[in-house]
Amino acid sequence: MIDFFPELQPVAKESDGAKSVLIIEDDIDVRDILTHSLEHQGFETTEADTGHEGIEVARKECPRIILLDLNLPDIPGIEVLEDLADDPTLESSAFIVISGLESPDLVRQTRRAGGSFFLRKPFDPNALLILIEHLLGELDSDIADPDEPETGLDDSPW
Repeated sequence: MIDFFPELQPVAKESDGAKSVLIIEDDIDVRDILTHSLEHQGFETTEADTGHEGIEVARKECPRIILLDLNLPDIPGIEVLEDLADDPTLESSAFIVISGLESPDLVRQTRRAGGSFFLRKPFDPNALLILIEHLLGELDSDIADPDEPETGLDDSPW
């Protein structure tokens, strides 16, 4: 099997779900590559090959990151995204849409539906890993102190 993260060293798996990823993808080859590569980096992965199965697994497992293809065999991935993003049990999950579909408004549509990032197929697996780590960092900082006010340009007196 091809290792898509060759410059990175394997990491021991965590068992607390902090690095859990659900892959909702109907293409078995893409799913297998993602699973192998992410597990090699210490992530716990779960797979689903349809939208309905993905929704069921997401609600049961409450993964930190959900990778979602938009072109699913049973229901449109955008509907899966809207459903999961609106689910209060998944409020500490983040969504990365990975799709080969093209449309002028697709990225905006996935953002409105609750997606954090959009990657067009074919994608750079190293970029995906960076996005996942970024989202985990954001999720962890939100959990660390959810009542702490955000800082930034909006808080500046200037």
